[in-house]
Amino acid sequence: MKPLFSCPVAAACLAMLGFAFASVGTADAWTLRTLHSFCAEAKCADGANPLAGLVRDSAGNLYGTTETGGNTRDCNLGCGVAFELSPTGQNWTYSVLHTFCPSCGDGAFPLAALIVDVNGNLYGTTAAGPGNGCGTVFRLSPNAGRTKWKEKILHAFSCDPFGDQATSALTYQGKDSGLPYDGTSPLYGTTVSGGTGAGTVYQIAWNGTRWKHRVIYAFCPNGGDGCTDGKFPGSDLILDSSGNLFGMTAFGGSTGNGVVYELKPNASGTKLRESILYNFCQLENCNDGAAPAGALVMDAAGHLFGTSNGPGDIGNIFGLAHRRHGWKETVLHIFNQGKECGYNPEAGLVLDAAGNLYGTASAGGCGQFGFGGTIFEQSGSTFSTLYNFCSLDHCADGNGPQAPLIRDAAGNLYGTTVSFGANGNGGTVFELLP
Repeated sequence: MKPLFSCPVAAACLAMLGFAFASVGTADAWTLRTLHSFCAEAKCADGANPLAGLVRDSAGNLYGTTETGGNTRDCNLGCGVAFELSPTGQNWTYSVLHTFCPSCGDGAFPLAALIVDVNGNLYGTTAAGPGNGCGTVFRLSPNAGRTKWKEKILHAFSCDPFGDQATSALTYQGKDSGLPYDGTSPLYGTTVSGGTGAGTVYQIAWNGTRWKHRVIYAFCPNGGDGCTDGKFPGSDLILDSSGNLFGMTAFGGSTGNGVVYELKPNASGTKLRESILYNFCQLENCNDGAAPAGALVMDAAGHLFGTSNGPGDIGNIFGLAHRRHGWKETVLHIFNQGKECGYNPEAGLVLDAAGNLYGTASAGGCGQFGFGGTIFEQSGSTFSTLYNFCSLDHCADGNGPQAPLIRDAAGNLYGTTVSFGANGNGGTVFELLP
């Protein structure tokens, strides 16, 4: 395998970049609490199969979506719900805020996390609808008592050439610093198809009278050029303080195995220019990653961290550092489904103030728990497994965490599993406490 960097002493090179290769370790015991198991109601009226992560408001309430379920006749297994979990002492109260219904002029299949604004409104995307349409951007607003919620469609995608299948979360200036959305600034997202067919990056902004959508970048503009600029941008975007957008595509690039890209605005802010920061699968066995799907995270120094869903065997954790002559990748950990706990890290990472990274692997596990997925930590040079799913009988604790985690001020982690749980196969919302 060719080295990633040309340095006389590997340790000195890695220290210069601020990264280190990981060794596998064992973490202190963490405790998992299941806050809700879906399909608790007849016909999964409370929702089922949450593919999206969570958002937490200033009062500690958690909000999320499920891909399916809900009390509607639309869709074979239901079109999904938006939900709230509110802490009440040592317990949590679950409420369905909205059931998606395409025949009602609504979207269907919300696959991405919500965002919350300063007034407590929620915003999100759906991958389909209304009717037979191609997805929506929506807002949910509560009444004064927060007992009822009203949905407003901010944009309904019209399929090509405007983009469809909005599977990523919305982002805005200040989101990665933990600030709530101000309610009027531009929002950004991606569609995994649309444009020329390879996906788009879009902006939706309030112009004083209405919400206006525009495509700000369409991938693979020449169609048959191999999509060297990337193809199928499924990951969430991040937006830095200078207005630069960063994201990943699952395919395309010089090797066809995906890219990390940056969209930088010109001086007037009217156009964006794409730069490829890294093309995956440059190393033997694609140990530098391939098919990235999860969101990137950026530290205070501007370093980027993320996960790829394969190969290696299978997937990795990587870091990217900006240097004088471009961006350099360091592989922090390579997953190995045959030799250790967990593989297929599909969701990206969350970063704490000390620089520790936390994430999920959607498959595998340690010891006798070999298929439910894991929660892991990358702390300095050490990789540790914090929890193995399907540790309870009949996988009552859930199976297949595919969404990014969030972290509170006490260091507790929150997330979702897409399947199993105490009520069959609906998935769960969980809290992991150190």
